[in-house]
Amino acid sequence: MKYIYSYIELTLISYFNPNTDLYTVTFNNGELSNKVKNYIAEADLSGTLKIVRNVDGQVLYEQDMTIMPEGQFSLMQLSDTDFLDISDGEEADPESRQYTKIRFFYTADAFPGHDKLKLVVYLMDLDAMQFTAPIATIDLEAGKISEYIQIDNDAFGQGVVNGVYDLIDESGNMIVNNLEHFNTSIPIGTSDNKFMTFRFMDPSHQGGDNVQCNFILSTPWK
Repeated sequence: MKYIYSYIELTLISYFNPNTDLYTVTFNNGELSNKVKNYIAEADLSGTLKIVRNVDGQVLYEQDMTIMPEGQFSLMQLSDTDFLDISDGEEADPESRQYTKIRFFYTADAFPGHDKLKLVVYLMDLDAMQFTAPIATIDLEAGKISEYIQIDNDAFGQGVVNGVYDLIDESGNMIVNNLEHFNTSIPIGTSDNKFMTFRFMDPSHQGGDNVQCNFILSTPWK
């Protein structure tokens, strides 16, 4: 039998413990290496991906999936036992290199008591002198990735753009108000990336300028 091989590039991102050697990632019981190309027979692209803790063999994460040929699969560790799939999946590329698609998520520990939040996104120029009207309103749910929105990097004729945002709780209270709080930047930058993922964090649980919108993952244009 002749096998035709494709590959998956696995990226395991950890904010909880940077020592990824503590875990083994397998697909159909075959071990995958992190941040390198893993070659898999095209006849075996459907199966089960697992993350196993090496010290005791416990399966911490399990997902049935079909690997896209020449695809990338990214997991982020949220805690000692929790992982989140942050892969691009089957999302279509932006219209052209002028555009970037961005998405967001947060975890329940960042905003205790708030299982859902509303995010309102605006664009601003590099000098923070020009702002758009809201370009998107996104319903966020703790522990889940939002849908993508497409950003025009040339919105102000500069070929580069950033964003600002409001963050609103279920009762309509402003956790972040971009008109009152100044640390509300979404650092999009140039159009070098076709996909970007951002995470909202608030270690202080105070809201306002304490909230961070951290860039954690990108897929560059080739």
